[in-house]
Amino acid sequence: MKSCIVALFFSAVITFVSGAVAQDTIRVGFNPGKAPYVLASSPVSEADHDMSRKLGIEISIFKEVFAQFGITVQPVYMNYERMAAQIEAGRIDAGSLLPRDIAGIVYYDDFLRLHDHAIFRQDLGRQIEKLNDLSGLRILAFQRARDFIGSDFRDMIPQFSSYREIADQKNQVRVMMAGRTDVLITDV
Repeated sequence: MKSCIVALFFSAVITFVSGAVAQDTIRVGFNPGKAPYVLASSPVSEADHDMSRKLGIEISIFKEVFAQFGITVQPVYMNYERMAAQIEAGRIDAGSLLPRDIAGIVYYDDFLRLHDHAIFRQDLGRQIEKLNDLSGLRILAFQRARDFIGSDFRDMIPQFSSYREIADQKNQVRVMMAGRTDVLITDV
């Protein structure tokens, strides 16, 4: 299986709170821990709008699309859990790359497709070719992987030796390099 467990297609989620379409600027939530899609030096607060942090493939796509309609995108950096809550509370107008499980959100067609892979240590002494091969291993995944990847993966979680999710991909790699996980589930 060449270390690919599951192909995952992210979808952009766009929702507009009352009056947002008539505004010149919309606030869009982005997860800062996803280089090269979103480049932010560290997770930052909503109040931090330093121009040097508004970079990356994902943000560029949003800016270009909305610019066609005369709308400026104001990136707001936060993790997926907080982004869903901020959309539901009406504190941001849109969010990028959320799972399709938030009631009342309007989802649009895919704008970016990512594929998830299982990266594992060579010293495991076993091959990982299918989802069941993860049984008994320490698994580290990206935030909300249990929702993004789907029910087969979610149903498998109790069979892992341990399972946790970390939002920042740099920290995921650090945990892997420190030997504190056997398998890293991430997009490559």
